[in-house]
Amino acid sequence: MKFKDLIHLFYSDCKRYNYSLFRGITFSLLGIGPIQSVFFYRVSRFCYLNKLCGIHAIINRMNIILNNCEINPQCSIGSGLRIAHSTGIVIGNNATLGNNITLFHNTTIGAKTPYDGKVLMPKISDNVTIYTHSTILGDIFIGKNCTIGSHIFLVKDLEDYTTLFLDKNMSLVEKKNNRREQ
Repeated sequence: MKFKDLIHLFYSDCKRYNYSLFRGITFSLLGIGPIQSVFFYRVSRFCYLNKLCGIHAIINRMNIILNNCEINPQCSIGSGLRIAHSTGIVIGNNATLGNNITLFHNTTIGAKTPYDGKVLMPKISDNVTIYTHSTILGDIFIGKNCTIGSHIFLVKDLEDYTTLFLDKNMSLVEKKNNRREQ
């Protein structure tokens, strides 16, 4: 990964917050808002991919300490990442997230067991929103334009344009949306 790729990725993240690149970097360095978590992940991933010895681990640890957000630098996240509240977010190594992902607090994306970590991670497509206290585990695929509601424990694949949520009786509801964005 080149430095200009890092800037391009972070710029696309800033646009999701309606920030300029300057404002996003300033807020990140001053510790204002959840954009700092995204900034630390992007820099940590850059250091990991460019084999800058141990620096990625230090930056990742800073993200954990300052934001209570653990996004492993080995996971792959596309452009336009938006974290609404960074507290409690965990994304394991080898997880793959597409473009324009929105995450809310206390979201876990990872392997079912610690022994599955290298290969059995979720793959999440573009334009997915994952709400509060959701857990996505195992070797599953989540299609494009899906919404995963609060308090969902997901261990199965989701097709494109699916909304998953709990109704007032705490029963799992899965809706397929046939409308395609153009």
